[in-house]
Amino acid sequence: MKVAAISGGRTMSAKEFVVLTSIGFLLIALGMILVQKKKSMRGILITLSTVFFVNALSHTTWTILSRAYNPGVITSWLLWIPLTVFTCVRFYRSMPRKSFWIAVVVGSCINLVVSVVAFLG
Repeated sequence: MKVAAISGGRTMSAKEFVVLTSIGFLLIALGMILVQKKKSMRGILITLSTVFFVNALSHTTWTILSRAYNPGVITSWLLWIPLTVFTCVRFYRSMPRKSFWIAVVVGSCINLVVSVVAFLG
């Protein structure tokens, strides 16, 4: 696939995509439930949300740069960007600012490492 080769990603089957998207969605949903019971989990939820948000932006970026469809861009805009923005906005006000931004930086770094590993194969 042209875009997968350009972006360094690997092609996955529809089944793999659905399974991975479902796992990610369930992790954030579970995180939202856990945070209601244990506020110390907020940082982990923001980190996870940032990982998914940056990944969603990368699909959009590759779509724009390649001027071709990039698998995941539709799911990014219909699911991941709204869900992660909602999550971050929801907890931004209830977390210490420093903790919030540390979680965002950690999530961005995790996404960077995953992207480099995926690109290098």
